[in-house]
Amino acid sequence: MSRQRHVTLSMWCMAMLGVASLDTRSIRAVTGRAILTVSAQHVRIARCSPTLRETWDPLRFVETAIFFNGPEQFLKQLLPSPITRSTQSLVWSGRQPQLLEWGPLDDVVMGGVSKSSFTVVGDFGRFEGSISTVNNGGFAGCRSRNLSPPLQLAQFNGLRLLTRGDGKRYKLIVRDSYAWNGIAWACSFDTTGSEDQSFAEVSVPWSSFVPTLFAKRVPGVVLNPDSITTVQLTLSKFEYDNQLNPAFSPGPFRLDVQSIEAYK
Repeated sequence: MSRQRHVTLSMWCMAMLGVASLDTRSIRAVTGRAILTVSAQHVRIARCSPTLRETWDPLRFVETAIFFNGPEQFLKQLLPSPITRSTQSLVWSGRQPQLLEWGPLDDVVMGGVSKSSFTVVGDFGRFEGSISTVNNGGFAGCRSRNLSPPLQLAQFNGLRLLTRGDGKRYKLIVRDSYAWNGIAWACSFDTTGSEDQSFAEVSVPWSSFVPTLFAKRVPGVVLNPDSITTVQLTLSKFEYDNQLNPAFSPGPFRLDVQSIEAYK
């Protein structure tokens, strides 16, 4: 396979994810040492050096792209099938897990090796995994697939989570457009790390959401709560504008979420 075709494949993955650029290590991985075979049915690694497999997983990169931006997702936006919600205020609950389709969005999209998952355990969801700063990484997230139609929540004051954490600082992120790398409206919240803790309320008024692009503030924009298209939970070594998360440390993490609901 020629280098030109490798580059084309790399650009396809970047377009699927909306990633503006990859670092040099990631581009070499897709275009040089790792050969990916793409067909209508599957994507597989044909050849990959043992060292590369340990540091960066191109297959997981492609799986992320397909989960969020595959053909099925574009069709859902064209032919929306709204999910029936028991109340207009409920965004997600462990007892109604179908309200959001969660998928991992980790630093593998930028060449990192952090890894996370979101699973339903009883009546709550568990966002857990391991954070690494290898390859300039340092974030893991779970993001919902696009909601079509978007949630109309302007009549409420903000979002309230019932969470149980590990002492780390996380971010709740919403978006009000379908642009993949559009503005991410983020608000950081702290958790406690006691073993026997119960779920605690975290209330985030709309005014507390910070407009960001790649963790940098964006001035002069206003959140539209009547157009919430995605919800996301993230653990990152960065806060905003290159400031570090004071409660960040590499290694395992765990955040339990019982519900996400709009409140008045």
